[in-house]
Amino acid sequence: MNIDNSADERLNPANGASSENEAFLRLYSKHQRDLFKFIFTLVPNHADADDILQDSSVILWQKFGEFSIGTNFFHWASRVAYNKVRDFRKKAARNRLRFWTDDLIDAIAETQFAERESLVQQRDLLVGCMRELAPNDRELVRQYFSKRLTIKAVAEFIGRPSNTVYKALNRIRKTLMDCVVRAQQRGNQARRQL
Repeated sequence: MNIDNSADERLNPANGASSENEAFLRLYSKHQRDLFKFIFTLVPNHADADDILQDSSVILWQKFGEFSIGTNFFHWASRVAYNKVRDFRKKAARNRLRFWTDDLIDAIAETQFAERESLVQQRDLLVGCMRELAPNDRELVRQYFSKRLTIKAVAEFIGRPSNTVYKALNRIRKTLMDCVVRAQQRGNQARRQL
């Protein structure tokens, strides 16, 4: 799932989006695939998930004026979709071959919300840790991960042996992982003190 919720949700119709409609279309287009994946985890049938996505899309379009630009669009949209799933389940309750209970769907949805929030938090911590890297290390990470180059291609680009680049990337990976873990621990300690 795409977990970047920051840049596009800060659209300002006065600065870049010509209208509220354009802002909606940008945000919806960015998150449509993830929204479908979310819905499909809650209903056992692809066609049902597609129908629920369509119904949800209409409601999202109609209620976009209630959405606060700058907040998390996916979170807002997934709550709308979750309510459509619940409506679907109520209608499907008449079917005797019902394999999923409302409690199971609620548990799956809550897990999805929690996992997504955790990924967003981890991404934010990683971005902070990336800022702490030396400029050369940041560039190496950018070359390898952002451009999706092979180690050999990165080595050729920066003029270093492949083995050296491999070792440097492993060292950077460990540094970033340690930094994220420390930041999570600091956050947990701060929450406990409240």
